[in-house]
Amino acid sequence: MPRDYEVVLLGAGRVMHDINDAGVCIGDGTGADGSTRAVTASGGRFAELGTLGGSASSARGINDAGVIVGGALTADDRDHHGFVFAQGVMRDLNALVDRRLGWEIIHALGINNRGEIVAIACRDGVDHVVVLRPR
Repeated sequence: MPRDYEVVLLGAGRVMHDINDAGVCIGDGTGADGSTRAVTASGGRFAELGTLGGSASSARGINDAGVIVGGALTADDRDHHGFVFAQGVMRDLNALVDRRLGWEIIHALGINNRGEIVAIACRDGVDHVVVLRPR
């Protein structure tokens, strides 16, 4: 454990939830329209990640490869789904799991360096904590 820490200012109006070994922070910021948007912060620069078609998003975890997970509203703010953001593209996690099993991925909370994602998912009207493992 270090004896002391340096303080690095990230700015006001943002909440950061995670940081990877490269020092990239992720979290939420207020968009130009006043909505909450998933953001990254690195080297004094902020970038919005977008949404899944709705008005808001929130980033919750990042791994050392820079893959980001979180949750976002879908078109017309109808549903809230978990997302994975990689190589500049946000994808709905529900498009990446077998829907025939009845799971709806509501929010992704963290991702490790193996690409495993811890998330909140709903099945049969009951919320569960799940791990999504890449195949």
